[in-house]
Amino acid sequence: MANCTVNYNLKDAGYANYANQRLIFDLLNAGAEGDGDYVVAASRVFSTSNSNGDGSVDLFVNGDSQIESVYVVTFPNHEKIKFIIPSGTTTIELANLIVNYQPTGESNTQQSSVYAAAIQRANHTGTQTLATISDAGTIASQDASSVAITGGVINGANIGQSNPSDIKGTEIIAENGFTGNLTGNVTGDVTGDVTGNLTGNVTGDVTGDVTGNLTGNVTGDVTGDVTGDLTGNVTGNVTGNVTGNVTGDVTGDVTGDVTGDVTGNVTGNLTGDVTSTGTSTFTTIDVNGGNISGTTIVNKSATISADTDNYDVAAVNVLFADTTNNSIIIGGLTGGVAGQTLYIVKNNIANSLTIENNENIAGSQNIYLYGNSTDAQMDDYGGITLVCDGTKWIEMDHK
Repeated sequence: MANCTVNYNLKDAGYANYANQRLIFDLLNAGAEGDGDYVVAASRVFSTSNSNGDGSVDLFVNGDSQIESVYVVTFPNHEKIKFIIPSGTTTIELANLIVNYQPTGESNTQQSSVYAAAIQRANHTGTQTLATISDAGTIASQDASSVAITGGVINGANIGQSNPSDIKGTEIIAENGFTGNLTGNVTGDVTGDVTGNLTGNVTGDVTGDVTGNLTGNVTGDVTGDVTGDLTGNVTGNVTGNVTGNVTGDVTGDVTGDVTGDVTGNVTGNLTGDVTSTGTSTFTTIDVNGGNISGTTIVNKSATISADTDNYDVAAVNVLFADTTNNSIIIGGLTGGVAGQTLYIVKNNIANSLTIENNENIAGSQNIYLYGNSTDAQMDDYGGITLVCDGTKWIEMDHK
């Protein structure tokens, strides 16, 4: 495959390294190799700068098709610049491409101060009448507060007599974002930022940030950050951070951090941190790392090597009793919640493990053994299964 590595160092206006910023590279024309069996379609590639503002991206370069590889790069402020990758180039700086390899007819964006002043609206005088503007259309003459649209095109979709609250297109809000609540349904990707609530359904990916609640259903991935609650159902992965509650169902992985409760069903892996402010419930979920309420649950076992009357077993389902150096007596536990199952395992043949029955120790959750009268002692390998009802632990090895 003919490809070129484009390197860059991104800085802000103060010449400081511009870290964690996403650049979008769009290939504007398809191409192919004369001796290859593939065609590269016009498409999009993303790249994010590191802590030093550095980054790189591998881009396709047309070969025998004799068609120039024209790209447009979109910067974090949505500014776009076109460039051409010279044929036969394997590595090049983005700065070199912008300055020296622009398509025919494209002007260099690094204009003089005279040009910059000339294009400022404040420096324009006089009034141009609507009649002198060709192809302005009838909508230009209507009052902004009462525009009547019968047919016409918005974002490439004929709206005719259809619901005007629905926005349709292949890529929606991709350049300047949307300030306000987006209540219509979107058929396509939301790639720009939404400053407000996104309450319509999205048939596509939400890759922009939503500063508000995302209450509509998303048929795709949510990769942008949501500053609010995610209450809609997501048929895909949630990789962005959610500063709020996730109450909708997610058919995929939740890899972003959630500052709130996860009460919806997650049919995938929860690998981000969940800073729960209440009670989080998981119906169908594989927990593969991450934190819930600050308690690490990637490893749900613990080990004791001494006597205890109040060992905290919050988020623990296997408690190993290491009797290598001495015998151990367990008189009670703490931290159990209703429905929690705990396996106490003696994993060393030396010495003994004793589980005391109903010791009634203040501040502890008592252990009630079968028969409610005799302590359980193990002198060999072995264990016992307990279930908590919220206030006490009950042995489940007997029926």
